[in-house]
Amino acid sequence: MSSIGTGRTRSGIPESGRQAVSGSNSLPVFDLLKREELRRMVEDDGMTDAQIARMFGVSTNQVHRRREKMNLVQGHRSAETLAHIVQLAETIKTLPDEAIAEIEGIVSRYTNPGGLS
Repeated sequence: MSSIGTGRTRSGIPESGRQAVSGSNSLPVFDLLKREELRRMVEDDGMTDAQIARMFGVSTNQVHRRREKMNLVQGHRSAETLAHIVQLAETIKTLPDEAIAEIEGIVSRYTNPGGLS
């Protein structure tokens, strides 16, 4: 079995993108990368998709798609958050008109940052 190089990122991920699994066969570590490990590489280590792609011998698009799938792309909302938003929208439907007017004001402030109506 081959040994892994000693170089590791701060998050503990081997700098080598391949790890021997059994015998002479090797399996790309990227396919086994856990969400928390990828999150640490991006957020804690400040690595770009291109740097991660080079490390693991995959394309930048593969890294980006993996981050999207794992809800690690800034600005993307998790499935749980989206479900909560839908539930909130259903609740809003039952509120009195004055409460809905308040909510409209809040939405307007966030969608029209300059205060232009």
